[in-house]
Amino acid sequence: MTCKGIFSIEFGDIAPDGGVATTFERWGRTRENTLAFSPSDAQTTDINVEEEDDPIDQVETSKKTLDISWSQVDWDDDVLISYFGGAVVNNQWQAPDQSPLVEKSLRIKPKSGKAFIYPRVKVTANENYDSSGKLFQLDIKCRKLKPEKAGVGAFMWGEP
Repeated sequence: MTCKGIFSIEFGDIAPDGGVATTFERWGRTRENTLAFSPSDAQTTDINVEEEDDPIDQVETSKKTLDISWSQVDWDDDVLISYFGGAVVNNQWQAPDQSPLVEKSLRIKPKSGKAFIYPRVKVTANENYDSSGKLFQLDIKCRKLKPEKAGVGAFMWGEP
């Protein structure tokens, strides 16, 4: 698999049937060198017996997870509402009392190579002032989730 640089990171509304979005849009630009894929190992439980020192078996109790994160350096009121909820009052975005649950389809398009598509991700965002780069940025994190539509993989490589 060969990919070089990022052309865009885009979100789309999950299809009504639980499948991947049919249209995507970019919510902002990505700060250089911040895109990261962070997989975790599957959770396992060893099966032990009194008569043996080593486990006699190992059972996978949960599948491995994948978090995708990056920092976004520009946004507008609509983007803040998409990530955090809230509303614009008197030309000023105001945060809500409770954060919304944001689930979207995610597409990452490299400058060369095939797109990475995740039909369903949970999206969270945090405000961050990076004093080293003197930037106020949004730190975005997406957790890959199982699509609600049967027969759709949680990860796709390439456009249909």
